[in-house]
Amino acid sequence: MADRKDILVISDYEKSSSIMKKLLSAKGYKAEVLKSTSAPIERINDTEKKPDLIIIDKSVEGFNEILKETKKANIPVIALMAKDETKNVAATIGVIVIRKPITNNDEFLSFIKKEINKQEFASSRGGRGSV
Repeated sequence: MADRKDILVISDYEKSSSIMKKLLSAKGYKAEVLKSTSAPIERINDTEKKPDLIIIDKSVEGFNEILKETKKANIPVIALMAKDETKNVAATIGVIVIRKPITNNDEFLSFIKKEINKQEFASSRGGRGSV
């Protein structure tokens, strides 16, 4: 990876957040974990520290508000959702959905790589990628 891509993980689940951060860091990404407070929205809107990708657990407080801000900022999003939530949700909210719990780390990381590559391609064409 030419330069470290910045991935923001937004989750209230400390154990799963920690595991995701370790997985992402091991693959050369710069990963930061924030809980569901105003901090994620401030980070999304900070042009100096805008993340390249956001992974958000649908159960966090303010999920919809955070999604609106990511769309305004044109940041790709991967949403983590419980198995009982429908696949139609992905089309409704316009993001990639990964069902939790994450049981296949390689598959999870391939989703991340795919979104980062899509964004890099779009950036090389003159704009930030979107989901």
